[in-house]
Amino acid sequence: MPLDALNRLLYIANRLPVCPHCDEEIGIGDNDLYRIYEEGEHEVDCPHCDEPFMVSTRISHSFSTDEQPELGLAKCRSIAAGTEPPATSAPTTKDTGGEG
Repeated sequence: MPLDALNRLLYIANRLPVCPHCDEEIGIGDNDLYRIYEEGEHEVDCPHCDEPFMVSTRISHSFSTDEQPELGLAKCRSIAAGTEPPATSAPTTKDTGGEG
């Protein structure tokens, strides 16, 4: 069903653009539409029905630093909780003053 006020949500934030005239999904690589990967507004002609329509591209970035191999998962969790685990000390040898 083509775009109207009742089904508008079906045309928002899709994996690929969907033509608001014929409801066909538009393959980016198949139709040489790599330019729509740039953020902004892009006019596109539907390869299925030849009708023009606008594609809005929105880009967001996210960053993760939760995998720190040198810290280990338990240390990462305690850092996030604000409590460091107790430091472990190396075993010590007791000097008995004996022969060596």
